[in-house]
Amino acid sequence: VANRIKEGKFTLDGNHYSLPINNPPNSLH
Repeated sequence: VANRIKEGKFTLDGNHYSLPINNPPNSLH
């Protein structure tokens, strides 16, 4: 199962994360 993270950025428990953009403009994981 793969999901797209918009612009490769998300927040979890108040922490901000940036991921490589491997499916512009999103990050697939």
